[in-house]
Amino acid sequence: MSKPPPALLNAANCQAISIARQVLGGQRDRARRDTYNGQWQARTTNRARPGAEPKRRQRSGAG
Repeated sequence: MSKPPPALLNAANCQAISIARQVLGGQRDRARRDTYNGQWQARTTNRARPGAEPKRRQRSGAG
């Protein structure tokens, strides 16, 4: 069996691409969230209340 049927090859390729895209997207999202969290923690460690105000500033900066 030198060449698989094109339908099977196409389905396997599409599935592999979607899985790879999910994995890479998850890694990229996690890295971005970690950098945001690191900046947010470093910016608000010695704040009195780390509640609503830093979150509002972080949301406006992320947008």
